[in-house]
Amino acid sequence: MNWLARFLGRRELPPDLALRLATWRRLPEPDPAAVARRWVVVDTETSGLDTARSNLISIGAVAIEDDAIVVAPSFEVVLRQEIASSRENIELHGVGAAAQAAGEDLPHALVCFLEFARKDPLIAYHVTFDAAFLRRAIKAQLGMLFHGEWLDIAVLAPLKFPDFARSQHGLDGWLARFGIESGARHNALADAYATAQLFQIAARSAARDGQTRLRDLLMVAGEHASTMARHTGR
Repeated sequence: MNWLARFLGRRELPPDLALRLATWRRLPEPDPAAVARRWVVVDTETSGLDTARSNLISIGAVAIEDDAIVVAPSFEVVLRQEIASSRENIELHGVGAAAQAAGEDLPHALVCFLEFARKDPLIAYHVTFDAAFLRRAIKAQLGMLFHGEWLDIAVLAPLKFPDFARSQHGLDGWLARFGIESGARHNALADAYATAQLFQIAARSAARDGQTRLRDLLMVAGEHASTMARHTGR
């Protein structure tokens, strides 16, 4: 471990992980002027709502390629915890103390997530929450800033369906509105899959309005909100 890693309180990555991370860094960035052919829908479960202090418990992600959800491969990981989260928290997401203790090593899990996501644009429901947890974990464990191009379905859906937005309450309301089965709510992969279906509906509405490029969707969802999530992690 070199002096900088010791100063930052971060382990030096094993050579194989460092090589995989270097390979990921060389991937091309998404072109905002192009139609995105692959999106990655992300959901996280955490030990609490404090993005600066709570721990990342699990990550789930599914890809959408050419408007079709790719069921397999998908991405799901439980991250190893030194101390399990509270009983109330476990009752919410269902990741028990034994599963948390036996979870994946954080650096390995985060590199695997980056490899799955590539550098494709990312989608979440309330981007600022998921992005903040991922950004903090990646900086602490991998020693790098994670930017990514994020689109918030919690912004896009109300803009495309404003009449319903006036009365709906959260992701559960949107899923019920469109008859989307949530599977196991607060399971990261199940929520990512449900959010992907909601994005498909909103994206098709946007396409009918001629909004198909990545830049178009970011603008219609509020480019300011996307930029805030990308640069501040709020």
